[in-house]
Amino acid sequence: MTSTEQRKALQNQIWKIANDVRGSVDGWDFKQYVLGTLFYRFFSENFVEYITGGDESLDYGLSIRCVRMHPYESDGKILLDVQSVIPIPEIEDYQVQIREKRQKERASRSGGRDTSRYSIYFNDEQAHAHIRKSDIGYYTVQLLNNKGLINQSVFEFLRSDNTCSFPLIKLESEVTETNKKYNKYRVSRDPELVYDGKEYYVARNWGKESAETFTSKITDKFPAITYKLHQD
Repeated sequence: MTSTEQRKALQNQIWKIANDVRGSVDGWDFKQYVLGTLFYRFFSENFVEYITGGDESLDYGLSIRCVRMHPYESDGKILLDVQSVIPIPEIEDYQVQIREKRQKERASRSGGRDTSRYSIYFNDEQAHAHIRKSDIGYYTVQLLNNKGLINQSVFEFLRSDNTCSFPLIKLESEVTETNKKYNKYRVSRDPELVYDGKEYYVARNWGKESAETFTSKITDKFPAITYKLHQD
């Protein structure tokens, strides 16, 4: 068999496999899906190479997120379905490394680390005393859980929080190797929140500003919870 014949046979086989995979899906819809997937893969691979290319002069000043958009028609109107896509692990890892470097640079310029601590109160009674800033998210989640305040609405609120530039809570499967390396989530310990049969870990990536923003956000949503900052 010549190379041309082999190529033709391979094309026919690939076409047959694609038809088997397509099943009863309309050919046009299937092509839209395949082309979209190919584009997303091309975009992801090239974007990862660009964003992690080692040029530290690139300061995006934002958290990179990807979305999938799908237009469709309903009652004569063109609507757009926008779905969030989990960020590519390589991009999140790169962001972690850049943040770590900048935090060290800021600490060096200021002459030392911020060692301030917090106490947490529930209905004016102290629940946790002089905790480290890095544990502010953990002890807040523990307090909410111990007081039986985590229902579906509150869980979704916690799950969507990114005040510290990372999701407040993650499943172990969502924690990247870089997250583990820099101890952003303590997955080597027991799960820190169990909800609906799933085990979650709480972020430890708090700076002075993010901790202040987070405590204000929690007090606004749960007036019974207040915080006291101790400047050591």
